Amino acid sequence: MKIGFIGYRNHAKRLMALVDQLAFRKEFIIYYPDSRKLSASFSGEGLKAKIELTSVLRPLYDTDVVFIASPARTHFHYLDLLRKNFKGYIFCEKPPCSNLKELNALAAFNPRFKSRCLFNFCFRHSLFSKACSSAIKSGKHGTPISLSFRNSHGLAFKESFSSNWRNTSRGVLENILGNLGIHYVDLTAHLLGKVKNITAHSVKISGRTRHKDSVILIIETGSALPTTIFLSYACPHEDSAKLVLSDGIIELDNGVLSLRRPRDTFDKSGLFAPPPADVIATFANARSYYDDAIKGSISDFFKVIKASSGIPLSNFASSINSTRLLLVNKGN
Repeated sequence: MKIGFIGYRNHAKRLMALVDQLAFRKEFIIYYPDSRKLSASFSGEGLKAKIELTSVLRPLYDTDVVFIASPARTHFHYLDLLRKNFKGYIFCEKPPCSNLKELNALAAFNPRFKSRCLFNFCFRHSLFSKACSSAIKSGKHGTPISLSFRNSHGLAFKESFSSNWRNTSRGVLENILGNLGIHYVDLTAHLLGKVKNITAHSVKISGRTRHKDSVILIIETGSALPTTIFLSYACPHEDSAKLVLSDGIIELDNGVLSLRRPRDTFDKSGLFAPPPADVIATFANARSYYDDAIKGSISDFFKVIKASSGIPLSNFASSINSTRLLLVNKGN
């Protein structure tokens, strides 16, 4: 299978490594507009796939699949070109675009194109998402009451942050609100249903930060208490998620996923006590946990290709909706 990649560093390389693990023969055609930079900087070490480098987009039109892993501000440009010149499947990193004008244009693309395009909101494929979806659907652990997320690290205090794209961009979808927050907005809608309102509050903590480096999102869905999301590039590392139900708690804590139940757990004095925890899965760290989620997203994508079926249009629509929510709720 011929697989094109738009982008070659960082997350693009991460996607290549994960796709390379799939059990079929593949050829990677890697595109970057600066041929000198691509040739000098790219290393295919560790990849089993046959590799071709190109600074011309045309060869990607003859592939079976194209992965878009370039900067967010370029996503719409490449999607529009592929819509006009490419007949295969597209795996595009989130966000789908960078502004409302582009988003409205994407929403108007024809259904045939939409059924060939998957946006990588991979948190939907995470084990936390699957555990929560199962619990909510079955009702086995009661009614969902509260959903919350916390994701932070100290990037904003590193010297390199001054020139990092997460810091220099003014676009809402490239700063902390969009780069991280969009995943949690999408997952909240996936688990609890249609989002009715978002409130965002942000603050600048680090002296290296140009705009804002910490944010709290409050999301109202109507099916539980408002979801709270804390994100920061300016504090100690934390990666956690928690769904509290009336008879159980599903919790992710730095790569460890557990279920605590039942509610009616008592100590020797007959007082309520924390329920015992059953560990569902353990990962070495948060990075490996999210790699597993990306693998799930990629795996489902290639299942669609193998079956020669279309990607459900609801997937495209939900991706557009999650992006729109952030573009119209930029926070303070």
